[in-house]
This record gives sequence, structure tokens and C-alpha cells, in this order.
Amino acid sequence: PPVSAHSGSGPLSGGGTSSVFGDVFYTPRSIDLAIPYQNPENGASAYYRSVNDIQHPFWTVYNAGIENSTNRIYGLTKINFELSDRAEFRYQYNFDGINEYQAFWQNPGGLEPSSFVNGVFQDLEIQKQVIENRIELDFEPLRLNRLSLSNTLGINYISEHLKQEGVSSSGMIERGLLQHSNFENTFQENMFTGQNLNWDYERRTLSGYLLGDIHFDEWMYSRYGLRYESIKSLDQQNMESMYPSVAVGFIPSMLGNISETVFSHLQIESSLSFAGRSWLSEDEIRFQRQIFREVNTDLKPERYREWQTRLLLGLFDERLRLEVTYFQREFRDLITYGLNDAQTLYTHVKNSAEMSMKGIEVQLDYRLVDDVYLWDVEGNLYSSATEFGTFDGEYGGVYLGGSSTTL
Repeated sequence: PPVSAHSGSGPLSGGGTSSVFGDVFYTPRSIDLAIPYQNPENGASAYYRSVNDIQHPFWTVYNAGIENSTNRIYGLTKINFELSDRAEFRYQYNFDGINEYQAFWQNPGGLEPSSFVNGVFQDLEIQKQVIENRIELDFEPLRLNRLSLSNTLGINYISEHLKQEGVSSSGMIERGLLQHSNFENTFQENMFTGQNLNWDYERRTLSGYLLGDIHFDEWMYSRYGLRYESIKSLDQQNMESMYPSVAVGFIPSMLGNISETVFSHLQIESSLSFAGRSWLSEDEIRFQRQIFREVNTDLKPERYREWQTRLLLGLFDERLRLEVTYFQREFRDLITYGLNDAQTLYTHVKNSAEMSMKGIEVQLDYRLVDDVYLWDVEGNLYSSATEFGTFDGEYGGVYLGGSSTTL
């Protein structure tokens, strides 16, 4: 039976359903919940109030329901070839297939919500398939006594296909018969949200990357990377991006004789990386189609840049560890939601915002007991500040996360 959020006077949200516990708190303790819950003449809900304006919880139990079933098959295949003591070839194949069935029904005679009083039935089937092919080559072109260089060269191809088909019906003719032919009205819109139940989404992502490590002796190192990404979907033009990254680290504690009982480890690392989001997710694409009624195919990739410096200190043979990280992040071409007029809340999306963030994080770990038993105490302090730069006044929402959170 449905247990959606309730306010005590019907569903909490406009797209809510009836709920077993929705009206229990409105029921006086003197009322016996075991009283008859159904009108014997028409099967409608009956409760203690003379005006019968509250749905009996037991009527909801036996006359409304939610069904969800999922079938999933996934697999992973790996092939490794050791070409030499300095080179290795890897191939990986991933498959993930999901088939999900969802349904909601309620017999006629209920009181909540008002649009369901004549009986409703909605079912939909969701199919998702993800296929990934990855090829990697690890090679070590340089290996000396004090200097070494290692690289990973890879190609990754991901194909995603997401499809949903569904039907909603209202006006049940024969009570309890859950077939769409047993309803007076049948439509393709979601009865809770008003969005189209039928859609098809496909995206293909091709990326190539190079990752490398340089080590000098044991006290200095560097990491670098370069990633190329090309994405094609049904709703967007082919989008290409290039993201470099580099990091340099220094370990002074490896240079000389440092007492392992007091000062055992000191490491300093600084890095600069670029990233981005070159596509909209399937949920956002669907959101554009159904709410905005148009899809902006000229969206540019969102761009992120982060500079980070980290200090790692170990004392008393690593019983006490302190890690301090300072970071600065910049976001460019953020995807924002546009406003049209009072009659239409959202129209479409575009790149129209910039944002910057800086902060510091301190992590302190101390091992109180290091014998037969281990007892660690950890503490964390985090502080950051965010500032918006350019912002299009007509586009008033930057998506942060959750179902409806905007800033």
C-alpha cells in the first residue's frame, strides 16, 4: 500500500498519492480503527465522521497499491597481456542491463487525492542499457636508479540507452480489474507530474586519456594527465572537450635521517586540474523536453578549474597524522534555468553563470591504541566561501542538487 508523505489533509505535494498513515494522526484515540472501512453498496471508503471526509486507513490498505519490480543483469570481462616487464595491455568489457516495472492503482471510492476518486491505474516500464569498452596500455619508457617514468594510455567508449513506456488511465469500470481497457480514459501523461510517460534517450561517449607519473629518487614526484572527450546524444550536437591536469609533490622527510619516533613524515603537494561536464544527464534532457518543451542544442560544456595545495605531516611513528588542504575552484559556463513570464515559469536552459569557491580542510587522526586492538580518533574541520561572478538576470536558477533545490 502507498505510504507517501501527507499533511493530514491530503497529500503533502500536488503530485502525491493517498497514504496509509496520512490521516491516522487526525483520528481521535477513542476511535476504533477496526470499525467497518467500506460502504457495502458501492465499495467506497467509510469512516467515523458524519461527512465522511477522511479516507479510512484500512480502505487504503485494501484498495490502493504500489508495485515495483526490477530485473538486472550485469557482467565484466577483463583480458590482460604482459607484453614485457615494462609494458602491459588491458581490455575490459562492461555490460549493465536494467528492466524496471512500476505501477500505481487505486479503486474508485477513495477521497484522496480528489482526482483519484473514480479509480486510477498507471504503469510504466523502464529499460536501461550501458555498454562500456576500455583499452589501456601501461608502459614504462624510463627506469633509472634515481629516475623513473610510467604512463597509461587509454581509450574508453560508453554507449547508454534509456527508454520508458507507460500508460495512465482513469475512470475504472469494473472494480479491481487492472487493465487499461477497463478504464474510461487513457492518456500518455504522468498522472502525478503531467509529464510525458514515453521517451527515448541515447548517448555515446568516446574518450582518450594519457596519465603519467615521474619519480625522482624517493623525495620528489610529479603526476600529469590529459583527457579528450567527445559526446553525442539524440538531443545535442557532438561536444568535444580537452582536460589537462598536473601535480607536483615533495617529501622532505625522505632526504635525511629523521627520528621515526617524533617526526616521521612530511609531504607537500600542489596540483592544478581542469574538468567539465560536456552533457546533460538523461533526467535533465527529459526535464527539458517535458517542462521547457524545447532542448537547447547549443549548450557549451561546463568548465571547472581547481588549484589545490596539501600538507601531510606524520608524528610519533605515524600515530599522529595531520593533513591540511587549501583549494580554489572556478566554474565557468554553468548551465542555468531561464525564466520567461508569469504564465510560464521555465522555458529553456543556457550557459550564463560563473562561480568561484575557496576553502580549507583540516584532517587530524590519532591512534590511541596500537596493540592487539586498534583505536583511532579522527577529527575534521572544513570551511569554504562561494562567490558568484557573472550572472544573467533572466536566468535565475543554478542547479545544485536534489529534486528542487536551486540557488
